Order: sequence, then structure tokens, then C-alpha cells
Amino acid sequence: MNLFTRQVLVLACGVFTFAPVSSHAGYYDYAASIAPRGVTQSPAGKTEKLPVRIRNNGPSTGPKYDIILTVTKENGEKVCETGYSTQSPMANGQQRVPLAFQVFYPNPATTKVDPVTPGAKKRADLPGKVGDAGQIQPAIVNYYVEANIRPTANPDGDNYPVNNVQREKFAFRTGGNPSCQKITGPKGK
Repeated sequence: MNLFTRQVLVLACGVFTFAPVSSHAGYYDYAASIAPRGVTQSPAGKTEKLPVRIRNNGPSTGPKYDIILTVTKENGEKVCETGYSTQSPMANGQQRVPLAFQVFYPNPATTKVDPVTPGAKKRADLPGKVGDAGQIQPAIVNYYVEANIRPTANPDGDNYPVNNVQREKFAFRTGGNPSCQKITGPKGK
């Protein structure tokens, strides 16, 4: 049996002594995502909220990080921004929901008659036009919501840095009060 045949036989039997080390060992994978829209109703009005979820999908604890939420309109005008800097490291499998973008729609004080269609009523807090059958078609505003988790040390240790930023477009009715909110306290507690 020649040397090549013996090496192939040893490899096929699993007796090979070299144990390859995963290129992912010791790495973390921070990721930011925007959770589905939630709606809550209170006596004062309705709130539509987009929570920001961050997590570590990697095999190791990651470094400290900054988390930033930025919201802009289609024309690039900044609506709001908030975040936390130098947060405690996240262990493997850990997730947090530190920030949210929300739009609050106060309950209407009065209704007014729409002059375009006789007999059609229009809520004062819903700018828009009256469509067929006198139904209100509210105007829409698009917001670009961006969540960004930035490692403060060892950024090259992030196994998949492309998922550190998520930016999505969301449509909301006009007439609401948009804001960026801090949900949890500093250090993710």
C-alpha cells in the first residue's frame, strides 16, 4: 500500500489526528431587527409601536456596544433619534428590546362635515380625502426606521456584521405624533 492510499484510508476511517478549529470560535454575532408593529389603545388615544430588538446569535459573548434608533421621512428629514452608548456585553443567545419608534394618535375631540361630499363626516385627526360611499381615506406618511448596533471594541470579531443594521420603510396614517422611545434603562436592564 503506497503512502497516498494509507492517508486516504486513515482519513476515511476518521483516525486523522488534526482537529480543525472553527473559524467562528470566539466570535459573536450582534444583530438588530425591527419587531412587528404593536397597537395599544388608551383613553387618550391609540399608539402604534415598532420595537427594536437586538440579540447575540454568535457562540461567544460580544463586547460592549452602542445602540441607535434613527427615523427619517422619505425626503430625508430626521423625525427623531435616540439610543444608548457603551452597553453591557450580550452573552450568546441573549436578546434585549431597548428602543422603539411609536406614533401616538390622540382621540378626536370633534368631527367636522367634509365639504366635498354632502353628508360625509370626517374625523378632525384624520387628514385625507373622502372616497366612494363617503368613507375617509387617510393620508399616509412613510417613515424609514433604522436600528443600528455598533460594537465598541473588536468590531472584526462580529461573525456577520451585515445584520448589525436594519432599515425598513413603514407607512403610518398622518395626524399622529411620532417619537423615538427608550424602553429599557441603561446597560440593557
